[in-house]
Amino acid sequence: MTLTTKILLVLLVMTVIGAAGFIWYKEKQMATEQADIQSSLVQMKQLSDQIARSQSSYVTSADLQAFAAQNKIDLSAIQSDIDKLGATVSGINNISVITKPQNNTNLPSSGTTPAPSPTTPVSPNSDPFGYLANTQHLTLNESFADNTIVPFGDISFSADQAKPWGTNIPARSYNVSSVIATDADGKETLYNKFTVNTGGKDYPITINKAQFVQNYPTASLSWFNPRLFLGVSGGVNLSHIPIEGAATPNLAIGVVSYGQSRIAPDFFFGVVGAGYEANRQKAEVELTPFQYNLGNDIAKIGLIRNLYVGPNLGLLTDGSFVVGVGLKAGL
Repeated sequence: MTLTTKILLVLLVMTVIGAAGFIWYKEKQMATEQADIQSSLVQMKQLSDQIARSQSSYVTSADLQAFAAQNKIDLSAIQSDIDKLGATVSGINNISVITKPQNNTNLPSSGTTPAPSPTTPVSPNSDPFGYLANTQHLTLNESFADNTIVPFGDISFSADQAKPWGTNIPARSYNVSSVIATDADGKETLYNKFTVNTGGKDYPITINKAQFVQNYPTASLSWFNPRLFLGVSGGVNLSHIPIEGAATPNLAIGVVSYGQSRIAPDFFFGVVGAGYEANRQKAEVELTPFQYNLGNDIAKIGLIRNLYVGPNLGLLTDGSFVVGVGLKAGL
């Protein structure tokens, strides 16, 4: 069997293994997506300083669209602006703060001030409650579900005036601040604070509902995601009879990746590198057609995140051809 035949046979075997591996990967990816979505729920929690952690979870793209519609958000209205930024919608946060209803009758005045001089003398008998002699004031407050009272304004009524009503409603500002925490897998959790500012004073309010849904990240191909790798490969030298073992520590670089994350992608393609083959003590140029990130699986037990394994083709400076498997750590 000639060296060319050996090389073609190796490439054929790698193609078959690669195709089978890709089918396995897609099945695994779909199962992982469902498991991640089901286990991603983080319940809403009230923390100190009136900070509320949003309920958060992964959802599918269809569920994200439904959540937007449920909260009357028209994503098409902002899509063109998102496209200009080269961004995508990754999540939506909804916050609800509830005020208490107020429906009162027979309320006394909150205070009075002397009315302007009436056009006709006022007799105490004709004005037993002093409505003509005094302008009546009623202070209005906004009452929230956590029993926080926020001043809303003041209404005045002057019974001796042709246009008796007056209002004094200061400017007010409703503010929501959100802190986004992102874990190693890219899942985000939001911490929110809601305040009302009026009269130069902030009133922190308890948030009644906070929910954040995040689009489950889908794998995509990145044509430029450069990464250095430090590793070792082991295999056999096909150019010598009998066949020799080969072991090569190496340094490599990969550019094209595929996966949910650019930080820890599932695959790198066309990884090239150089090393020193220990058995024949020769320099070696290596090509890894594709390599799979074992780290995404073993990182769940606290080990290295970017640890790749893949088939390896090598050419030594003496013309020897090496085929094997390489293990590389991303730097």
